[in-house]
Amino acid sequence: LYVPIGVDDVETQVGELAPGQSISATFAIFYGAGGWTFPAPGSYQLTGHYSHPSLGESRELRSEPVTLDVASGGPAGNLLTEDSKAGGEAGLFMLWEGGDHLRRGIAHLETLIERYPEQIQADYARLALGLSLSRGFRDYSIGKVRPPDYQRSRALLSRLGRAPLQPFSALQLHLALARISLALDDAQLAQASADRASGIVQERPAFADRLDLAVEVEPRLGPLLKR
Repeated sequence: LYVPIGVDDVETQVGELAPGQSISATFAIFYGAGGWTFPAPGSYQLTGHYSHPSLGESRELRSEPVTLDVASGGPAGNLLTEDSKAGGEAGLFMLWEGGDHLRRGIAHLETLIERYPEQIQADYARLALGLSLSRGFRDYSIGKVRPPDYQRSRALLSRLGRAPLQPFSALQLHLALARISLALDDAQLAQASADRASGIVQERPAFADRLDLAVEVEPRLGPLLKR
């Protein structure tokens, strides 16, 4: 059973849908309150369950099932998802796309990149580390704010691409590259990256909220993104 680490129902206003109207959203399920969701290869069936106080005790919304086939990740996958404190922190870091206080998790991801640089797991590790460094972060464990490190972030993100990223991850990549390019005064590259991000959202409207979040982080992205 997958259980998310956080639920935002208490912060979300209830709205009404007209007949035939729909809404959509996206969220990561590879890591949750129980740790890594798919620790072993196999065929998994996903069914979404949603209940709300307004539905009453006996009513629950349930999605149609979706079957997901999970292949073996090999040695790189075994290292990433190992049952250890470092493996757990690495999962949290990748889920949150940051968290400087997760030091064992960061070291775990760096070890993964060093040992298996050509594997797709290393690309996702670079993506998580690069996204984190493209933004400032307040580390409450030491009471300091770490400013963005655009050069290190770009160095990590520029090494992606040997294996295809999923659309959501590709969107995060292009938004980060646009933000970095703006910070480094490369307007042409910023617009090119923003165009790629906009193209992904046009094909997958459920990702639209990520554009709003990106603009909150860097307001100068607003005029570059096509809605």
